[in-house]
Amino acid sequence: IRADVCYLYQTRATTKACIKKKASARDVTDFCQVNNDNVNVENSAAPVQIRDVTERSAGTNEVQLTFVVENVGSGRVYPKNTFSSECVRKDDKEDRLEIEVRTGSGRHNVKCSQLGNSNKGEIRLSTDKQKQIRCRISTSTAPENAVEEPINIIVNYFYRDAISTPITIEDSEN
Repeated sequence: IRADVCYLYQTRATTKACIKKKASARDVTDFCQVNNDNVNVENSAAPVQIRDVTERSAGTNEVQLTFVVENVGSGRVYPKNTFSSECVRKDDKEDRLEIEVRTGSGRHNVKCSQLGNSNKGEIRLSTDKQKQIRCRISTSTAPENAVEEPINIIVNYFYRDAISTPITIEDSEN
């Protein structure tokens, strides 16, 4: 017996970016370091996860945050408006999902190249079920000394998976 299931899902990930007005300048009084190849990220329990977060200075008043969106489950992702009454495969919408990246305070502008230089939009995962995203965060309104700013990454999608179990039918006359 096999059942196809489709359910609306949301992944919420939180990380921190090191923000300072002059992102390329270093100071011994800075609380954190802008250039970091191993930024910690925490994800909600979900089949789509955010991983491999890095941060770099991207000029005087910008930092670049890079991360990977990955489908770690056995199913497929679809945009959140794909299914209404039936759960059938839709090749043209497969491996697409909606993503939004915003700062915790809302004071810093976020632009992601894969989202049309916006902070939200739709992406398509590659054949290996992942996609790298690069976002630039404006630090022009940040303080002079480096501080950690929470970054929220919200991913909305339908998840389509199959559940199956073998059954044995025996002749009832035996």
